[in-house]
Amino acid sequence: MSAKPRVVTRHVLRPGHAVASGSALPPGWRIARATPALAGELAALHLAAMPDDLLPRLGLSLLARHFWPRLLISPYCDTWILLDAERRLAGFCVMACQRLPLRLGFYADAAFCAAMLARLLCRPLILLHSLTVLAAPLRLQKPIGQVPAELVLLAMREDSRGQGGGQILLQHALRELGPVACLVKTASADASRFYQRAGFVCCGRELRNNRSLHLLVRRWSTLPSA
Repeated sequence: MSAKPRVVTRHVLRPGHAVASGSALPPGWRIARATPALAGELAALHLAAMPDDLLPRLGLSLLARHFWPRLLISPYCDTWILLDAERRLAGFCVMACQRLPLRLGFYADAAFCAAMLARLLCRPLILLHSLTVLAAPLRLQKPIGQVPAELVLLAMREDSRGQGGGQILLQHALRELGPVACLVKTASADASRFYQRAGFVCCGRELRNNRSLHLLVRRWSTLPSA
């Protein structure tokens, strides 16, 4: 079994690239907007942080060559990165301002779909899992209503967790998103509590392959001022 990729690249912030520092961040840490040049490193952290998710299970090359380059140029989402004091990638947050157009953009990308299908055909168990995901029943405990935005991905490097950076990165992404409701899905009870501390409210469950996903929504009125 190959070792997980290490994320060690250092970034030099150009003038105007730094977006926010946040008074509660560790000294020297910064939040910045991701650029397409970071696709490879974002893919490596994505794989290391979420090895059991569908796309990471299909391999680093799919993430680095097809998923992240497409995501980082999409007009329907923003990707924010957290850099530590040594300018290493400590975490990322992907916020989709329009959920449906973002997903349809991937489905309409012939190169992405062909690369994904080729990998799925070589992995029948993962293919079967993906088909059960498409047929997943939705069980709502509270009405969601119109929720145009979605927190698509949020990950922190393992040795950067527990320092408050994830919450600050999330709050920054929510403020940049603007006055709209936002949805997030997670199978982790710990992650659900993390999002609830940020003002998200559990509205129901989605069953996928015998796994229950928490559906949480955050209304704009719950976002604290900067």
